[in-house]
Amino acid sequence: MALSTLCNACSSNSCKVMAPFTPFFTEVLYQNMWKVCDGVEESIHYCSFPQ
Repeated sequence: MALSTLCNACSSNSCKVMAPFTPFFTEVLYQNMWKVCDGVEESIHYCSFPQ
């Protein structure tokens, strides 16, 4: 439960905000989260920017 919350709320939004500035670093982080979480896009760059 804690891993799901961390993945969906904190880390995912942080990666989405950082993606334009550090694209390769955030892609590696997002790919590692993608292995653990379900229902996320294949790449950080396919996601929409958080509001």
